[in-house]
Amino acid sequence: MRMFSSGKLQKLALAVFVIGVAGLLAYGFGRNANGGETRLTTSDESKSTHTLLLLEIFDSIKKNYWDTVDERKLIQLFELAVTKVASTSPLTLSATSTRAEFADYLTSALSAKTESDKKAATLAIGELVLSNLPPFGRNRLFTMAQEKDLRDTVSNIDASKDLYAELGVKKGASVADIDKAYQAKLADLRKEDTPGAKEKITRISYIKDVLTDEKKKALYDSDKIEPTLSLKALSRSTFYLNLTKFSPTTLQEFTDAATKMGGSVKARNLIIDMRGNIGGSFDIVPYLSGFFIGPSQYAFDLFKQGAYIPFKTPTQKLPPLSGLRRIIVLIDGNTQSSAELFVTVLKKYNKAKVIGTRSKGWGTIENTFPLATGLYGDKYTLFLVHSMTVGENGQPIEGRGVDPDIDITDKNWRATARDEFEDSALVSLLESLFII
Repeated sequence: MRMFSSGKLQKLALAVFVIGVAGLLAYGFGRNANGGETRLTTSDESKSTHTLLLLEIFDSIKKNYWDTVDERKLIQLFELAVTKVASTSPLTLSATSTRAEFADYLTSALSAKTESDKKAATLAIGELVLSNLPPFGRNRLFTMAQEKDLRDTVSNIDASKDLYAELGVKKGASVADIDKAYQAKLADLRKEDTPGAKEKITRISYIKDVLTDEKKKALYDSDKIEPTLSLKALSRSTFYLNLTKFSPTTLQEFTDAATKMGGSVKARNLIIDMRGNIGGSFDIVPYLSGFFIGPSQYAFDLFKQGAYIPFKTPTQKLPPLSGLRRIIVLIDGNTQSSAELFVTVLKKYNKAKVIGTRSKGWGTIENTFPLATGLYGDKYTLFLVHSMTVGENGQPIEGRGVDPDIDITDKNWRATARDEFEDSALVSLLESLFII
């Protein structure tokens, strides 16, 4: 597989890829560091709002998309989308066509539509263009409400859920009342003894943990933010940390967990379970990496429009981590994006042994870019792949994934683990985590 094909758009099929918010957040998501809204030129001001919106999408793609886009090929992609949506013939603009001619073509293509249909056609053209930019289906046109849902998901907020109601208590219930409700539900579910009941036990145990932990409860009560990790002792010497997502609260959660672990004089091993980790906030990765490798260390590159952008760590090592004998990271085919990038840092600096199966290989970082032009009172924002992640071997993570040091699909993986760790009790714990 070649490295990134900067400046080359493939011939694209006209098919809209439909993916939901949860799917989008399988990728890395960063803050908008590229100047906010797209600004229109003076010459654009006389155009219809429908044309202006499409021109803004065109300009934002050129400026903010991860690959260097040939303008002529981007115009051709718009022409194909217009032909599909508006049932008009392509204009086939020449290589010397001006921006004004392109704008006139967009206006002409929509002119036959009724006013009520122009909005739907404009949005459909924008969506079709975006969904056909590689990697296919990951670039979208969002309403502001959809963007808010996206950011809530990154922050691990689900407004549709009420943990108090699930447990059957009122908000603000005391720890004693929460524990009482938990014990009652637990007793009922144990009587069922079904796979469904076991899942419900896991769920109410999680809710009890959130609502009886002072810090977790405060975050949930104020903003409905749920935790992204949990810590428990598997033995006197081995701790298990389940890290499900990267969100703005993850750094503090990780620090608190490390502090708790550091209080055990017998702590020797830490297993970090990142199976199923969907990524989330890319901004967290350099900071979390610093906890393991120290400050001002070259962690990784991003690739954008022909250039490699280096990232260094801004944080100090966490002392409890330095005192460990072993750190083991678990990954699988659903470990993706920011989570994959973090794993490559640990591998690069030999800070952890990675066990499991190859990760998903979704090596994109997305961001939102607000558009100045609205339609009939509605505002929109572009969700664009603005950079690609690069693994520890200098190759793109996209389409490749991250390979484990010990692959559990190998029938001899247990023997390999025993040779590596020289600790039969630890290998037994790992076996219990991999139910295969």
